[in-house]
Amino acid sequence: MLGKVLVGSVLTMFAVIISFAALKGFSAPYLWILLTWASVFLCALWLAPRARNVWIGLVALVGVLAGLEGYFWASQNWIFTEIKKEGTFEWVPDDLLGFRAARGVAQTESKSYKGKKLYDVVYTMDPNGLRVASAHPPSTKANLPCVLFFGGAYTFGWGLNDQETLPYRVSVRSGGKYRVYNLGFITHGAQQMLASLDHDLVSKEVECAPRDVKYVIYSAIPDHVRRAAGLRTIDHLHGPRYVLGADGAVSYQGQFGEKQTLTQKIENQLAKSWLYRKLVGGDAIYYRRYRDADVALYVAIVNNARKRVTSLYPDAEFHVLLWENDDLDRSGALAKKMLKGLRDAGLTVHRIDEILPGAAEDKPEYFLGGWDPHPNAFADDRIAEFVVGHIFKQKIILPRAPSK
Repeated sequence: MLGKVLVGSVLTMFAVIISFAALKGFSAPYLWILLTWASVFLCALWLAPRARNVWIGLVALVGVLAGLEGYFWASQNWIFTEIKKEGTFEWVPDDLLGFRAARGVAQTESKSYKGKKLYDVVYTMDPNGLRVASAHPPSTKANLPCVLFFGGAYTFGWGLNDQETLPYRVSVRSGGKYRVYNLGFITHGAQQMLASLDHDLVSKEVECAPRDVKYVIYSAIPDHVRRAAGLRTIDHLHGPRYVLGADGAVSYQGQFGEKQTLTQKIENQLAKSWLYRKLVGGDAIYYRRYRDADVALYVAIVNNARKRVTSLYPDAEFHVLLWENDDLDRSGALAKKMLKGLRDAGLTVHRIDEILPGAAEDKPEYFLGGWDPHPNAFADDRIAEFVVGHIFKQKIILPRAPSK
């Protein structure tokens, strides 16, 4: 009897250790936790046969949950098995922004989907860690006005060579009449834009006097609502966190993951379950479905960024380029809420779907193709035409880039 108690204690302790280890670092922790405890309950059939029906019931319950957990994990991740990446491109942790590019390097990246190459490109970063946005360094054009671009991968130009990105094409289309800066980066959103402005990071990265900045252009996508709320697994515990106050202003609260209540900590652990995320409306990338409060927070962040731009750069115009594709439920509901909220806040918003008809429905000619939803060189060049012609109100230089 004593021997069985000892074995049971060891097995239980082993299961507890595995459970904590899985939550700490496994990609599908609850699958391993459930399988581990199912094994313990199976062993309990031998250790305590008098409670046979209890153990069989627990094995059945845990087995069903493990099956569901494994199914949702596999169904959410199957597409990634078809994607192959190669190259030297790496992200660098940043205490303020979450992640950023390495400084002063040129890195390569190629991506294939089901054997078809989507892109093979070079990302060139300047000494401040910003992607180059013109053929000549801004310092060589010190007497020219400045244009600052903010956003995520759409602004950064993921999957595009340096000269194909939106900021670079604006520099070309304007005939080099501006010092153009690309402050966008993969995974970034409105909160990184505001954090950069709030913490004086922009003034350290751009070589422009306050009155030299004439335009600040932010590319928005529906996913930025989720990023601002910390719903993405990649930046949930490492990215700038803002909280919306009753007065409509937002306050910086450090990084996601800091100063959490016990309830929030428990929710964060539950959110590591694929089954739990499915039940609350999340998926492989997001912890849960967005809420109207998340939209309100996002709009307030963008509006506060606009106000910050006005105070820092008195002569600057703030414009939003709104992409309405890349919406998970494909209904366009989130993009509509973004558009209404931003315009109600008095922001100048330009719909990409009016610049690129059909972009909101993922018209293939505008995107990299395959599984990748990011805009291609043709799309960025068309948008650059709009920026130069309608925002700058300037004659467009050079013929249009060819369609991919």
